[in-house]
Amino acid sequence: MSRVIDCDEDSFFGRTLDASRKFVVDFTASWCAPCRQMAPKFDELSVQYPYLTFLKVDIDKCPVGADKYGIRSVPSFVFLEGTNQIDYVGGMDPDQLAEKCKKHGTPVKGDPVEHDLVCSLEELFVGLTKKIKIVRKRRQMDGDFYDNEKVLEVPVKAGWKAGTKITFAGEGDEEGMKLASDIIFVVKEKEHPRYTREGNNLVYSFDIPLKEVLLHGIEQDVPLFDGERVHSFRADTDPTLMVDDFVVPGEGMPISKAPGTRGDLIIRPNIKLPSCATIDALTEDQRDSLADILSY
Repeated sequence: MSRVIDCDEDSFFGRTLDASRKFVVDFTASWCAPCRQMAPKFDELSVQYPYLTFLKVDIDKCPVGADKYGIRSVPSFVFLEGTNQIDYVGGMDPDQLAEKCKKHGTPVKGDPVEHDLVCSLEELFVGLTKKIKIVRKRRQMDGDFYDNEKVLEVPVKAGWKAGTKITFAGEGDEEGMKLASDIIFVVKEKEHPRYTREGNNLVYSFDIPLKEVLLHGIEQDVPLFDGERVHSFRADTDPTLMVDDFVVPGEGMPISKAPGTRGDLIIRPNIKLPSCATIDALTEDQRDSLADILSY
């Protein structure tokens, strides 16, 4: 088996040199015995290093190409990046040729590509598997690339936080002299209309006017995240309960590293103070009365 491409004319040789690839060009001749002896090694290396494109150029059929790269004897092996020469091996030296192929034909991994994986709090509460279709570049045997579609199944565990990364090794694009890159999905949380998240805890906040708090205390039915139960929060007129968070243990998000456990639900009243306009409109007598009331 061989991946060597024969170039029988200068025009074909010129068209074959693509700036995005690396080439090994065997400048040879039909009358050259050493060239025939090196041919099997060249064929073997073409299979061993698929990220290089191997060309065989007969100097009698492609004199312009041979002259361009200063070929004065055969066999001569020229390493190119696009049309630019980057290395050279002359004569019958299979070990040096193999060493140069290893040097220029060993690919590196491409840079990872990150994509947002947007999840609602409900999805992160129960966990799920998201199916995402991707299109990535894949290399054909001839070195050309084609678009390849694939559906990735991305597992999302209950309780995962924003910023959690899921890596699919080698599922990204192949390009040039690079191995397929990794695809990394990064969990992003959608904003929730009722709750915010603080670590493993869920926070339920609500607005209540200061007047209501002072006269009647705080009463609020707080829906629990499972949607089936309600916690009836009562703070009467105890100032501590009005200012501090109220914690309902075990009603927060699942803890992914401790299956079967959950964080807490934090109830956070947001007491709305009077507006600046309302305060500015107070008379001196009203201000004195408030000062007396609030001094106790």
